[in-house]
Amino acid sequence: GAAATRQRQTGRRGRAAHDPGQLGKIFIGPIGPIRPMIDSHQHFWQVGRFDYPWMSSDLGVLYRDYLPTDLAPILDQNDVTQTVLVQASNSIAETRWLLELAGANSFIGGVVGWVDLMNPDVESQLEELKANGQFKGVRHLVESEPNDDWLIQPAVLSGLKHVGRCGLT
Repeated sequence: GAAATRQRQTGRRGRAAHDPGQLGKIFIGPIGPIRPMIDSHQHFWQVGRFDYPWMSSDLGVLYRDYLPTDLAPILDQNDVTQTVLVQASNSIAETRWLLELAGANSFIGGVVGWVDLMNPDVESQLEELKANGQFKGVRHLVESEPNDDWLIQPAVLSGLKHVGRCGLT
């Protein structure tokens, strides 16, 4: 049946796709190696918890909470072993929350969060977040900035240099 075929193809039987014991392993299937599949960009949010300037009731199906319990069964059904959780709000508080979710959900392999790139003390924000090994990089919702030249402001460029010095993306 389907379970036997899956076991032949993946070497797994009855184990969740995000089982930490399976991470990093390569399985031999009928047509060659099967590598772990990683979703490189996904979001979680709770409507009203943080400021999501793009969020409105006009978004229909997106205008609701999306949490790990919503995604985990979809990952299992599609043999996705890990994800990279990406911020959806320009908020350090949301980034801390995403890191908490990563600590509680083994399928989250890393977090790309937010820091205030214009803050002269951005280095301390980066060091705080980098202390959590799941913090991998920084993203800013540039489209929410009113200034079209936001990315080339000296303070932002300085902040981006700190990101690079910390070995983050």
